Amino acid sequence: MSSTLLLPGDILRIAPDSKHVRVVFSARDTMVLFDLDGDEGFSLSSPEALACMLKDNEAELVDVHAYNALPRKGKMSERRAKQRERLWKHIEPLLDMGIDLFDDQKRGSAIFKASKEEGSPDRKTLHAALERYFRLGMVPDAVVPGYLNCGGPNKSKTVGSAKLGRSRKLGKLPGTNVTEDLERIFERGINRYYAKNGRISFAKARVLMLKEFCMESRFDPETNRLVHTAQRLYTEDGFPTVRQIKYWYDKNFDRFEVKRERVGRKKYDRNLRGVTGTANFRVTGPGSRFEIDATIINIYAVSEIEGGLVIGRPVLYVVVDVFSRMIVGFYIGLEGPSWMGAMMALVNVVENKPEFCARYGVKIEEADWDCSYLPDKVFGDRGEIAGYVIENLQKRHNVIVGTAQSHRPDWKGTVEKRFDLIDVEFRPFVSGYVQPDFGERGVDDPRLEAAWTITELVTAMIRIILRFNNDHKLVGYERDGEMIRDGVRAVPAELWDWGLSRRQGRLKRASVDAVKFAVMPVDKATVRHRGIYFRGLLYTCDKAEGEKWFDAARQLGWPKKTISFDPRSAGHIYVHDDDEDDGYLVCRLLPQFEHFANASFAEVKVVQDADKSDTADRSVSELESEADLTAHMQETERKAKARARALPARRPKDLKGIRDNHAQEKAERRRGEAFDLSGSDGDDIEAMPTKVIPIRPILAAKDDDFSEPSLSQRLRPKE
Repeated sequence: MSSTLLLPGDILRIAPDSKHVRVVFSARDTMVLFDLDGDEGFSLSSPEALACMLKDNEAELVDVHAYNALPRKGKMSERRAKQRERLWKHIEPLLDMGIDLFDDQKRGSAIFKASKEEGSPDRKTLHAALERYFRLGMVPDAVVPGYLNCGGPNKSKTVGSAKLGRSRKLGKLPGTNVTEDLERIFERGINRYYAKNGRISFAKARVLMLKEFCMESRFDPETNRLVHTAQRLYTEDGFPTVRQIKYWYDKNFDRFEVKRERVGRKKYDRNLRGVTGTANFRVTGPGSRFEIDATIINIYAVSEIEGGLVIGRPVLYVVVDVFSRMIVGFYIGLEGPSWMGAMMALVNVVENKPEFCARYGVKIEEADWDCSYLPDKVFGDRGEIAGYVIENLQKRHNVIVGTAQSHRPDWKGTVEKRFDLIDVEFRPFVSGYVQPDFGERGVDDPRLEAAWTITELVTAMIRIILRFNNDHKLVGYERDGEMIRDGVRAVPAELWDWGLSRRQGRLKRASVDAVKFAVMPVDKATVRHRGIYFRGLLYTCDKAEGEKWFDAARQLGWPKKTISFDPRSAGHIYVHDDDEDDGYLVCRLLPQFEHFANASFAEVKVVQDADKSDTADRSVSELESEADLTAHMQETERKAKARARALPARRPKDLKGIRDNHAQEKAERRRGEAFDLSGSDGDDIEAMPTKVIPIRPILAAKDDDFSEPSLSQRLRPKE
């Protein structure tokens, strides 16, 4: 691909008036631009014309700009989230119109038709939402208006004393309004009696919830039975009807999800789930959907540190573009099927492939493997994808992540088939390959023959991918009429290039660091007066020190910060901060914890747990030692009191000589504590007189000073 490839979402600055436009549609011979600075709307251009403008410096591709909506701080409110879902539900089908969307008449007709659908906003609202979509970054969040309280559609009515809704035709009871208390009763009752029990009808679930929450029960001794009576509110107004409960249920529950729970997930998916068709269904071009999956390679590898040390069977992750079957990224390592391995494979998707291959001694041109973009959707296994909430991928890159149901490998048939093709390439040549009959009597143990390192496997995998992408003819790939007319062969690289030029692709540009940040696990860290605390370690950063986070934490409380981290390295964590250009702050370990910089969080936990275990193991001996000390203190106290009782009772007048006593005791203790290096070892101590003979006269009591003379006093000449 050319370095001037323009993708939907790219922003151009056009000379001479520095006008900014966004590429909103790209095809082989047509590009649609949207005016970001004014109100000119859409305009058509050709790729050749834009390429010439870029070449002649009449236009430039802008990477850093302020034309995308900033990610919202904190979680979007439930109301705004519902508003986004409602608008996006009607905007998304319009985006599938392709080039027709940018014809004013066809777009107006489509919006008019969409506005007539049940629950749809009016034409003016849809027009405004579509314009915000193209103006603010072409992400779902952009369709939400920038103001609150924007009208009353689907707005809950204020409950007062009057009965809402139509009046009852039969009976004398006026009926009851659905208050917040009743809504909580509906939610608990439906979840408890209806949503998870396929044998209970909706009417019977109503009876059970009203019996539990809206009636009083008492034991009738005459009939020897439990009798239920309505609470006073419902005696006057009547119970909520099946229709009221059903209306609230339809608004607040996903009926298909409830149906799935009532009949059982496996049965629903097998008999009631909609059939989606072929793998290419709703795949419009390259990047529409990537599939990711992992397998344990049938090869035993050896250590690169000690060649004879067998380290087991590595894990292979493969990422495949569904439209072209191009392998766009992979990972081979020891991170067993988990989010950690998937994370590495997704980062490889956006890596510069010539640079990546060069690290393993394979020299390629950019056209040999021109895949360094994020897709519109990523589809994988729940065990690997759903282990962490990866909202950052959608929030920052608008990449939708989907997961397959358990025991349904056919949902990822495209990537599953790649493993078979790769295994065929390894099988005949690699020592340590695990044959299907491994473990049977008489079969050689592949572990004894293992010889390949992980680096050698990665190098071989690169060459396998290059051959598969550029030379392998796909069997069973159904080309459409347009592909056949253009003479496109079912080779992944040709399908990829043709799709970029003739179909609306969904590829997105992203830096490697941005993707690394987006796919890392997310957690909470606490700002304390000693540092940013996370998993027993303390971190800091320049912004935290400059803005005095730690002072504020000591004085105002301990706030929590959302962070991303790599479990394999405790050296840094990354605090989410939308005010930063990259969206995060890099936090380093405090000096007293720097010895953990090259350790993983798992290794840090081992050290911490060992220290805690040692503390627990020493608890008995520490208590014994403390008990011995307590006994000594108590015995000394007993002897001291006994000695005091043997002396005359101390009277207030005896307290007047404390200073004199202090000076005499001090002088006597100095004689015993004085350093003597003569070698006598204190042999004459017992011969010393017990009476203290002052070296100098004690100062008069009126001076009230028993301290030593100062150095100046001692050196002063005698008068």
